[in-house]
Formats: sequence, structure tokens, C-alpha cells
Amino acid sequence: MKRTRIRWRIWHRRLAWLVGIQLLLWSISGAYMVWLELDYIRGASHTNAKGQQQLLLEQAPKTIASSAQVLEQYTDVTALTLRRLPTEQWVYQVDRRYTTLLVDAVSLESFTLQQADIVALANDYRTSQSSIDDAPAVRLLTEQLPQEVNFAALPLWQVTYSDLLNTTLYIDPASGVLVSTRHDFWRLFDFMWMLHIMDYDERADISTWWAQALMLLSLVFILTGVSLLLLQLRRLGRRFHA
Repeated sequence: MKRTRIRWRIWHRRLAWLVGIQLLLWSISGAYMVWLELDYIRGASHTNAKGQQQLLLEQAPKTIASSAQVLEQYTDVTALTLRRLPTEQWVYQVDRRYTTLLVDAVSLESFTLQQADIVALANDYRTSQSSIDDAPAVRLLTEQLPQEVNFAALPLWQVTYSDLLNTTLYIDPASGVLVSTRHDFWRLFDFMWMLHIMDYDERADISTWWAQALMLLSLVFILTGVSLLLLQLRRLGRRFHA
């Protein structure tokens, strides 16, 4: 009986190290994800997804083409939006079934956003509480997306600011729409999420074999603990009746 108790205790201690470390990681990562507001993590406090581009039609110059003229020139249109870019350029955003394009609101010619336009848009998306960087790092991603925006489609503009949180804005090159906002608190959140679900590659699978194995070890850890408790109670019962 003594050998059995010693054997159970040894296995219980070994399992305690394996299970205990992951339980600690679960606790820390879970606490971080609960304490911080999800809107803040997603960048709601850092950016305004609409920017200052949508204005009243009365503010548009008289020289712009009418929506009827746009629909006459472009077919298969599902949505049409008149916008003024931060560079004072008036454009129509033409949403079609599978594509989106910008056209000059006066000439109705296709309008391609340049790097200067992207920087102006990124600064416009930034909230008044955020510091504006006149010369952020700008890069057009065409081959591979960073892990933090692996859901998006290429190409994609990446605008990185040199603020305390290394805020990065990802902007669609066709429409100038803000696709996503990332910052260091989000990146830490993503790291904590990885630890929590134990998916160290894609960080999306919540049923990895690692997690399943740890759940099994946790069950064995509990069973060995219960067995030790029962053996100890049995031992104390014998002493009491002796």
C-alpha cells in the first residue's frame, strides 16, 4: 500500500508541473483578454473607420457629374457613394458585384490612389486623440500578408506610425477603405489568444491535439489527486480505529 501511495504521489507531482504551467498560462491570458475592452483591442479608440470623408451633397462643387451619368458609364453597379478625399479630391466610389473602384467625380475617369493619398487617408482615419505622424512607414503589400491580417486580400496598403503602440493601419488600395487597425495591445492580445487555445501556428484552431492532450492530462491529474486523497483518508481511518 505504501508503494502504491508513493507511486501515485510521484505521478501526481509530475503531472502538476505539466498541467500547472498551462493552467497558469490560461489564467494570465484569460485575465488579459477579459480586462481589456474588445473595442479598444480592435482599434476603435485609435481610428475612425469612416474618417471625415462623407459630406453633405450641398458641399460638392457644381462641376461634378451626376449619379445618373456614373450609372450610364459604369454597369453592374450595386452601390454608389460620393466622397471627398482628404486631399480635396472628389470621387465616386463605385461598388460592383465583385470589385470596387474610384472614379473622378468630374471626368468620371478611373482614379487610382497613390501613396500620398493613402497617407492622407490614414491620417484622416486617425482619431483626434491619436498623434499624427506626417511621415509614417508606408508599404504596398502584394505578395504576402503579415500574420496579424492574414484574413485580408492582397494587395493591401500598410501604414505604420511611430507612436508608443506602433499603430498600423491597413487600407484597401482600390477603395481607400480602412480594412483593419493593429497596435501592440492587439498584438499582445493575439499572443495571449495563442497561449489560451494552444494553437501556435495559425492561432485559429480551438481544438488542437495539444489542448486535447492537456485536457486528458488534467483529468489524470485530478484522478491521481483523488486517489491520493482516498488513500490518505483510508490511512487516517485505520489510525483512528487502532
